[in-house]
Amino acid sequence: MQTKTRTFAGHLALLFTEIFDNVADGFVGHVRITSPTAVGMTVLRLENVSGGFQLTSIPPTAFVPSS
Repeated sequence: MQTKTRTFAGHLALLFTEIFDNVADGFVGHVRITSPTAVGMTVLRLENVSGGFQLTSIPPTAFVPSS
């Protein structure tokens, strides 16, 4: 598990692997983002298919802490 803290300095687009170190190829898991203010997020899914790859956007899932 890795934790990263980012300070807001205006719009910044980064890929998952640009934030976290040593992400294994084929990583399957989740990322939890917390912020005192609203955060805009786009999730891209990359999947290898016959003859190439498929890149699609999917909605992020909201994290709801258990009580």
